[in-house]
Amino acid sequence: ATAAPAGLGGGFTDVFRDRSARRWTIAELVAYSAWTAELTYAGVFYIESYDVGEATVGILLAVGSMVFLATSLNTERLTIRYGRRRLIALAALGMGLLLVPLLTLTPAIAFTLGLFCMTALLASIRSTGSSALGLAQLPDRPGAMMGARTAGAQLGYMIGAAAGGVVLALADFAALGLVLFAGMAASALLVLRVSDPPELSRL
Repeated sequence: ATAAPAGLGGGFTDVFRDRSARRWTIAELVAYSAWTAELTYAGVFYIESYDVGEATVGILLAVGSMVFLATSLNTERLTIRYGRRRLIALAALGMGLLLVPLLTLTPAIAFTLGLFCMTALLASIRSTGSSALGLAQLPDRPGAMMGARTAGAQLGYMIGAAAGGVVLALADFAALGLVLFAGMAASALLVLRVSDPPELSRL
């Protein structure tokens, strides 16, 4: 069969036929589900824990977004030094570990904001590095891989928001932190089983 021209994609089925690409897609889905759950209910957590107003919540969340943006511009340098899979997995696991105290301990707004910024930093490393890793799965099908990433991210947004709401309805933020840690840890384990052709070529 003739390969589709590079850049046009090859269809969603190409992604799921390839074991490594499939693992990467599932890892993205799980990671986005966990991260979205945190982002969706971060404002509620600030309001319930510190009794702050909506405007203050907006500013606090914007600070995390700025950290995410600044870090994303320097991720390539880190992946060259440490390797993509290892860096992505460590970032995902670090996010999970930070989400537990972030949603459990409330000594001061500055403490929670600091943990949120550290989590945003790791989220930026994970997300940017994972995008490059995804493109490496099917190098002649970049459209298919980015389509899979978009689908995984959007489905993750839906799952994260819905599942997070269920956890909070049944338990509390501390329980949500533990659930999100489990999700990020699962994503990290999946990423370690994804092939990285550029990385393998350097061995």
